Amino acid sequence: MADLAALVAGVRKGVEATRSMDEATRRQAEAQFALLSTQQYPRLVYALGEIMKDNSTPLNDVVRQQASVLLSGFIKPRDPRKRAVYAKLWTDQTDAFKLQVKQQLIAAMRSPGADGAGLSRSAAACLAEIAILEIPHNKWPTFAAEMKTLCQTAESTESDIAVRKAAATLIGQVCTFLEPDRHLSQSDVNSLLGSVCACMTSRSPDVVAAAMLALTNSLKFIARNMEIKQQRDHLVTELIEKGVKSPSPKVQEKALQCLVVMCDDYYTFLPEYIKQIMELTLQLVKAGSVAGEVKIQAIEVWNTILEVELDLVAGNHQIMKHYGLHLVPVLMQTMVFRDEITAESDDLVPERAAGTTLRLLSSLLKSNEILQSVMGFVAKCLALPPTQWAQREMAFKAMGYVMEVGADPQTAKAIAPLITSCVGAIVKATTGPDKRVTQSAALNALDRIFVYALNQFADHNFALQTLNHTLTILKTSRDPLLAMRAATCIRSYHKFFKFCDDSERLSLVQRFCPPKVHTAVLQAVTKASLDRKAQLSDNNLGLCIFDCLQRVISVPNLIYANTTAEANKPYYVTIHKVYNHYVQQLIAVIKDQSMSVDVRNIYAAGYLSALWACLVSFNHDEYREAIITTSKPATEALLRCCFSVKKLSGASSIQDDALNVLTNVVSILGDKAFPYVGNIMQHMKSVLDDQSSGESERKQAIGLISEVYGCGWNAPPGADDQIMQLLLKLMSDDNLSRDTKPSILEAITCMLTTLQGRFMKYMGHVLPILGGAMSVEKPVGTLDEDAEETAKFVDKLRYELVVFISELCQVPEAKPTLADANFQRTLGTFMLKIVQPGQWSNDEVPILRAIILEDLDAPPTKNLAQTLARQQAVQNFIRGTA
Repeated sequence: MADLAALVAGVRKGVEATRSMDEATRRQAEAQFALLSTQQYPRLVYALGEIMKDNSTPLNDVVRQQASVLLSGFIKPRDPRKRAVYAKLWTDQTDAFKLQVKQQLIAAMRSPGADGAGLSRSAAACLAEIAILEIPHNKWPTFAAEMKTLCQTAESTESDIAVRKAAATLIGQVCTFLEPDRHLSQSDVNSLLGSVCACMTSRSPDVVAAAMLALTNSLKFIARNMEIKQQRDHLVTELIEKGVKSPSPKVQEKALQCLVVMCDDYYTFLPEYIKQIMELTLQLVKAGSVAGEVKIQAIEVWNTILEVELDLVAGNHQIMKHYGLHLVPVLMQTMVFRDEITAESDDLVPERAAGTTLRLLSSLLKSNEILQSVMGFVAKCLALPPTQWAQREMAFKAMGYVMEVGADPQTAKAIAPLITSCVGAIVKATTGPDKRVTQSAALNALDRIFVYALNQFADHNFALQTLNHTLTILKTSRDPLLAMRAATCIRSYHKFFKFCDDSERLSLVQRFCPPKVHTAVLQAVTKASLDRKAQLSDNNLGLCIFDCLQRVISVPNLIYANTTAEANKPYYVTIHKVYNHYVQQLIAVIKDQSMSVDVRNIYAAGYLSALWACLVSFNHDEYREAIITTSKPATEALLRCCFSVKKLSGASSIQDDALNVLTNVVSILGDKAFPYVGNIMQHMKSVLDDQSSGESERKQAIGLISEVYGCGWNAPPGADDQIMQLLLKLMSDDNLSRDTKPSILEAITCMLTTLQGRFMKYMGHVLPILGGAMSVEKPVGTLDEDAEETAKFVDKLRYELVVFISELCQVPEAKPTLADANFQRTLGTFMLKIVQPGQWSNDEVPILRAIILEDLDAPPTKNLAQTLARQQAVQNFIRGTA
């Protein structure tokens, strides 16, 4: 006994030392405990248990609490790498010792103290970790009975209340990790469920709230009980009567959280209780005196039912199709913000939760009734004076939500005047005395209208006037947030054309974005990007402006297939000017040392994205080259900027954008790019050599090499060797992502296609790479996320492999390589593997067929082709892909 007392006293001093203000003392104590925990595990655990249950003086409470933290770490450490070690240390102890420690912890739960609740909670947490280790191995058969005793503790003192609360929490934690059929008998499951229900009768809201949380954590654990109607009825009744109807907001919130999970996990049984659930939640949401947290959870019950019904095909009870329209007026009222501070914060409040419900409800019902109901309510709110900003803001948000769903042509036609009226109110809101949050919401609503209902404007001239109004806000508003919202609206106006019906696109562009308007918008957005230099980094304003610009530039690209080059000429003339203008602006930005790095990066990225949009917009051949060749000085200046942009900006993403532009220049010019290619390839070499270049930059540089050789570039002496040396080095670089390797193989193939016989001097280096790539296995069957990614990578790699093989077969000088027996053996094995079911991808099919049926069917590979043709797998592949 004296030895044990000395042990506990020594450990106690160590526990106190772990709370020392002196860092050296604290670290020494922690190191000692780490050593003791592996060398004298049972003695240390016993001592910590004794300290936890010692309530001889209130001064002990801090030490007891610290002892519980240490003990928890020696049962289940925070470091996942150590958990298996300590789990084994615990399970290797004798049953008598483990029973003694559990009794210490139960005594600690029951022991009063200045912080009784905290100690009870900590002791319960340790017991939960022990239970999770022991119950799956049937090492704690009395667990359910002991929990029942704890949960039935008479509430004579505050300590007793703390015990019941901790016990309920313990049960919930354990049930989260256990499976009833494997780990506990049904009688034990019933006992634990009864213990939780017993805690719901407590006079303490804290205990009842803990019981509600325990029930939430146990819902999957008690699946069999939920299948029995009598037990299910009892549980739902307890949940509603003791929880949802409780006078305590804390209990109500936990009960509603439980109801949320129940609606998700046991939706099948919901019709039996839905009438009562909907009545109660409606009362809570409508009542002015109910706490915000409770309202949020009541609304979350609706959201959960909506999300389940949006996902379900079979077994859908269509609950919200029956109740949904009745919720609309309540949602609209709830969406009205109480004050401007709440409106401008990002916190989850009932107003935002109700907005989510309205959006989900609109998506589910997709009915004209909800659209007309909401829009009618909106019309009333918009008629209110500007001083009632909260109601007007709610109206704008609601309008934006329902616009996303759309309407059938008849309803759309019916509400078109209302949309026009609402847009009129939006214009007034953004120019009048409305609060900032209302103006922001108005522009958000306009954004939704532009995205989903631009074609519902009865008068397209009114739409153009509204567009002009948003341009004015972008140019003149002093508020960066409102300017950003205006830029987003302008972007959405032009984005609409991309997603409208193909049959309507041309006429819609001609009505809503004729060349004069297109030019005016480009000029206005360009001017705004220059005038707002000091604000570009506020609220992502710069990103929005340049994204908007890119979308506007792209409009002619959407209609080129339906029009003649002559008809599109006015658009292209404008874009040609924009291209030259942004090249000059990019040069100015890179030279301007007065700008901060952040602002310079925004401009550089924005101008490069705009230039990229210009380049890809020229789909008519006569304009594709004109934009480059008629402005040779600008193009040369652009290339110089692209070469120096990373050095001056310090941002890899900007280098990425610059390489993207270079690739498009080469793609458009083709062989006319050759005067620039020497410098371009030198730049690519520097990018690939630079250790600071990111993965994406290198991939872009490799793609540009492919583009250059794909144009048939005849490199100066030594350049091909340098490029090949770089590509081979990258192929063997283990630090480079595997996803980049197919791009390298593509570049090598492009070199082969251009160099033909001159490529064969590299084959000795390339053949081992081909052999390694051919041996990469593709996972098949039921795949997890990682395996799916691997399968996609293998498909890309194999595609580039078969393209290389196909090209190699076309090179006369490759005959010795193709005739080599080892090469044919490797190639034959690869071909047989890739034609197996599940091994090839659709992209590979035409090339594979051509290789088998044509490319190999000639000397020196004719025998290989005949051997392959006799294989059943090859025959099946040829027939199956015909």
